[in-house]
Formats: sequence, C-alpha cells, structure tokens
Amino acid sequence: AGAGMVAAGTGVLPLQAQQRFTSVEPPSFPAGAIIRTLQGDLDPSELADGATLFHEHVGRDDVDLAVNELRECAFNGLGCIVDAATGRRSASQVRNLNA
Repeated sequence: AGAGMVAAGTGVLPLQAQQRFTSVEPPSFPAGAIIRTLQGDLDPSELADGATLFHEHVGRDDVDLAVNELRECAFNGLGCIVDAATGRRSASQVRNLNA
C-alpha cells in the first residue's frame, strides 16, 4: 500500500531513495485566489509544495485503509487530491471524504 516508488522487479525503494515532489518553477497564483475544499477555503500557497492529482476518486468501504494510504501518499509528496465527481455525493460519501 502507499505511493512508494517501484524499481523494476525489486519492489518499493527504501524511504531515503524516494524523492519529495519538486517543480522546475514555483507556482504563482492571482491575488485573492482561493481553493475551496470540503473542510474550508485554502490559500493556494498552502498546497504549493506537493503534487496535485486531479480527477482521482477516493471511494473505499474501508475508510481506515483509505486514510492510511492517503497519509502514505502525503508522506511521499502528495499535497492535494481533486475528487472531481460529476454527480452529487451522498451524505455517507461526504462523511468518508472528510475522514
């Protein structure tokens, strides 16, 4: 589980061999920009040091497993997941996304 880097046929590399997310150029944001999340608005600079995965769906019946995997991903450089659903979420799904 998690988002470790995989070497051909050798499995997950040791933590010291994994690299944090870096970008060639620092991101810039327009004045007053916000990112609206389930847990409130964020200044975009709060997510500037991590990778963003767009159109991911974090939908698991085992919420604890999903949370643990997302924590592993954050440790490995993930800063944000955009769960771009096309329909409305049920109350249960929103609770799970907020876990």
